[in-house]
Amino acid sequence: MTADVHAMGRVDRSPELLPVADEPLRAIADSLVDTTSRLIRMVARERAGAGTLPSSQVLLLALLDDLGSTRITRLAEYEHCSQPAITALVARLEVQGLVRRDADESDRRAVLVSITDFGLARLAESRRALSARIMMIFDDLSADEQRRLGEAVTEIQTLLGLSGRPVDPRSDTKHVSGPVPGA
Repeated sequence: MTADVHAMGRVDRSPELLPVADEPLRAIADSLVDTTSRLIRMVARERAGAGTLPSSQVLLLALLDDLGSTRITRLAEYEHCSQPAITALVARLEVQGLVRRDADESDRRAVLVSITDFGLARLAESRRALSARIMMIFDDLSADEQRRLGEAVTEIQTLLGLSGRPVDPRSDTKHVSGPVPGA
């Protein structure tokens, strides 16, 4: 099989590189992508208007929480969007006091974006709201179903290098989004 090795030592098993024998794995991957996308959209839709931040803002705050002070270009690379789009989102977050911009000491022309303490608090609120809604969805599961679901989540975390705990990408080479673009 043709495979690429990422900077974090993992083999790239992109769908187009998977051999035909891996069709069951492709089906699991497709199902996981579809299911997680639907779960996130459903929970985000239901919490909209409840004083919570829009999903795009929550996602960018979470990324800043993971990365620490970061240039706009790096944020755009991670989010796979244009610099103007990220700049506009950062401006909205800055007006709300959720992020701040500081000059990059290594290049005074560049700006570093950081999450503020208020931004961290709002991110924590949003995460709690998401968790509460997900708990309500899974509340009807039997104890055995909850245990199996917990085991599946733990396995996914292990595969991602998370081991059931938040990862600080500044000290750990593994990150949910994969290797740092351009690093």
